Amino acid sequence: MPRARTQSGSASCAATVKNNVLRGNNSLYAGQPIWWGAQIFARASKDMQIYGNDVTASPPGQNGIGLYTDWINGAPQSYSGANCGAIDLQNITVHDNVVRLEIGQQNGVASGGIGSATAYGISFSHNTYYLRDLLNSYFEYDSGTPKTRTLWQGSGQDVTGTFLQY
Repeated sequence: MPRARTQSGSASCAATVKNNVLRGNNSLYAGQPIWWGAQIFARASKDMQIYGNDVTASPPGQNGIGLYTDWINGAPQSYSGANCGAIDLQNITVHDNVVRLEIGQQNGVASGGIGSATAYGISFSHNTYYLRDLLNSYFEYDSGTPKTRTLWQGSGQDVTGTFLQY
């Protein structure tokens, strides 16, 4: 699990991130795991859609699309928004994006443990990934450890995705 740290970011609700071209963002945390940030990074947000984006995790050490929630003592931390009520990482769909990753870069969810992303309605689908090596571990989901494409899809994520080597 991620260690406690300070990072800017705010909780959001009912947001849409679409049709962006993203490269070279969040360079301050290059080389860090996905919970430190990504080209698109949603922290403790709910009711979001992320789609139609062209994401290149560049330069080396940066990450693709990342979702994160703070967990303390085995429980997700909720935040409050004036128009949203309690906010924690839930009901997020990430679909129809193009994501390019190098070895050592990550894409996915850093959350609370086995099954938490499914329990909180977080899904990745119909994304196209360009990967340097199709057998490497690029995907974060439920464990704090990057997974291969096979394990990512085995956990129910991006079973409709396209994975290409470049």
